Amino acid sequence: MLEEQKVKYAGTSLASAEEWHLRQKYQPIAQDVFGPDARLKYGQVLRFRETAARLLEEAGWQPGVTITQAVQILQEHLRELAPFVEIKESTRENE
Repeated sequence: MLEEQKVKYAGTSLASAEEWHLRQKYQPIAQDVFGPDARLKYGQVLRFRETAARLLEEAGWQPGVTITQAVQILQEHLRELAPFVEIKESTRENE
C-alpha cells in the first residue's frame, strides 16, 4: 500500500537546507563574538564562516586550542565580521 519514496531537493530548497544546517553550527560562534542577540544575516553564513576561518588561520589559531582564544581573535576583527551579522533588539532591555 505505502511505497517508500526518495525525496530530492531541487532549486532553493537544497540551498535553504544547507543554509539552515550551517546556521546551526555558526550561529553560536556569532553569538560568542557579538553577544547573545547576534544573528547571522540570511545568505551570509558561508561568508561569515570563510572570513572567520581566514582570520583564525592568519592569527595562527589551531583547532583543539581553546574556543576562548578563537573568540578573542575574532573579537579583534569585529569590523570585518560585522557585515555578516545583525543584532536583534534584546527583549530583556524592554522589560
